[in-house]
Amino acid sequence: MPQGVNAQLHLLTNAEVHASYNAGHIPERGFLRCYGEVIHKAQEVYQLKMFPTGSSSLLLLAVSALSKLVNAGPQHARDVQSPYAPSSQSIGLKAIKHVASESFKHAAPLRARSNQQTAPSNETVRVLGRAPLFAAPVTIGFQTFNLLIDTGSADTWVADSYFSCMIMYRSYPASQSYCALNSTFVHDDGPTDSVTSATNSSFFVSYADGSYVGGPLRTTYVSLTSDVAFPQLVGFASSVAFTGGNLTSGILGLAYSSLTSQYPGTDYWNSIPCPLESPGIDDSSTNPDVPCNQRNYVGVMQNLISLDSLRDRRYFALALSRDSSNNSDGGLLTFGGTPDYYDPRVNVSSSFVSTPIQPLAYDSTNITRFYTISVEGFTFPAFTNYSTSTTSSYDYSFTNAPSTHKPLRRTTTNQAHTMSQADGKSQFIVDSGTEITTIPSLYAASFNALFDPPAYQEYSGGPWYLNCTTLSFVPPFGITIAGQTFYHNPEDLVIRKPSREYDYVLEEYVETEVCFSAIQDAEEIGDGYTNNVLGQPTLKNVLAVFDVGASKMGFAARPYYES
Repeated sequence: MPQGVNAQLHLLTNAEVHASYNAGHIPERGFLRCYGEVIHKAQEVYQLKMFPTGSSSLLLLAVSALSKLVNAGPQHARDVQSPYAPSSQSIGLKAIKHVASESFKHAAPLRARSNQQTAPSNETVRVLGRAPLFAAPVTIGFQTFNLLIDTGSADTWVADSYFSCMIMYRSYPASQSYCALNSTFVHDDGPTDSVTSATNSSFFVSYADGSYVGGPLRTTYVSLTSDVAFPQLVGFASSVAFTGGNLTSGILGLAYSSLTSQYPGTDYWNSIPCPLESPGIDDSSTNPDVPCNQRNYVGVMQNLISLDSLRDRRYFALALSRDSSNNSDGGLLTFGGTPDYYDPRVNVSSSFVSTPIQPLAYDSTNITRFYTISVEGFTFPAFTNYSTSTTSSYDYSFTNAPSTHKPLRRTTTNQAHTMSQADGKSQFIVDSGTEITTIPSLYAASFNALFDPPAYQEYSGGPWYLNCTTLSFVPPFGITIAGQTFYHNPEDLVIRKPSREYDYVLEEYVETEVCFSAIQDAEEIGDGYTNNVLGQPTLKNVLAVFDVGASKMGFAARPYYES
């Protein structure tokens, strides 16, 4: 191969790729973008006649470059320091993409808001689809359902066969097909009903995205794996304002039992939730003479860690997958241990750090409800203004904008942004049921300005949109927990959603795509507190251990794995 080819290849792989990988992130759009740049550089060299036309050197160059690129990437940490035992008790999760959804309140995670009896008013907000997007096969009685994994709520429920599908934000029903549930619990006179027992109580839970469900609570048997099974109170939803995307039938709630919602009698519409002690709650509509009648029951997580088989390992682990290959592999949920660190689907690349699980600082009851932890800060590059200087062509080979108008953002120098730990306002809820990560707006605005072209808001405080067709640069982003910064794979920082828009020229609806940043503004809830959430973008880049027995969470990095 000509010396000039080797020289340019050396510059690309070592100076650009290797340095950037060592910095903890992949340049531009990630591995495929780097490979595309290698190919583009090879094409430039070919056009300069640096090797004979018609030879196989171009292919060999690309293969050689790809090999060097792989070797330049981060290698598996074979000496993982971990306090957690391995476990074979795992559920393979299903990744669910492009779930049809209603519009809903901006940046609202799919978490229970026990103070909220009715759905919030409808807003004309076209954002983010429905979360969560990961489901596990769960056996209830003798029937198996795909239930959405939600570490931000505690009620486990499945749709009953006779359920009424309700339209969110409205009080009238629609056909059952509108709710797009995969299957429902079927009652009969045989063994199906013999494994459920009525309790003369009901459940009702409304989520922050506007969806809600209610129905009777029944005792039945829940099986997660062959060795992880137990009797459990389960909600059999008879009123459902929820979209299953034709793939799911309910929710597996894995938060603390203090978030469960049990009400006396079977008329759940008369339920009076007890308000969460939060500065953001408006109790003006609550009659102080009528006490709330919400009670808690033992949820799935508490029953799970009470099993004799998990007596010394009272934790579960979650390794969500980004499913780059579109094979519906959503990762692993493991009980009483962690999955194999060296499984290519997991591929842990750092030792574990741990941090305490805390009650929310603004909750005067001091009760642990969520998996709430402190975050020390964020890491991303300092903003660089647009420049009129010309950049080298391969830096932006996949964009159509003229090179004279490119921002110079090729730096691998990151800047730490530290949050104060003094007042509890650095707390974040770890929530697998939210498909975005929300951070205080000051940091979100600074980060989202780094995209090329920059992310934008259609109104102040609204979602950060991205231009799907011209997006050419995804900035690195890391979250620091217990002294370790966890960088996100660039693929997880852009959310692409199908959208149906009305074309006024064609006078018909057309299928299109809308893109968002995965890092959004946290909702302000009063007294300087914000609703900070570490959602799916973060969880796709770590192995998270929910160590309930020790009241702490463990994290190890895994931004690169087979999916």
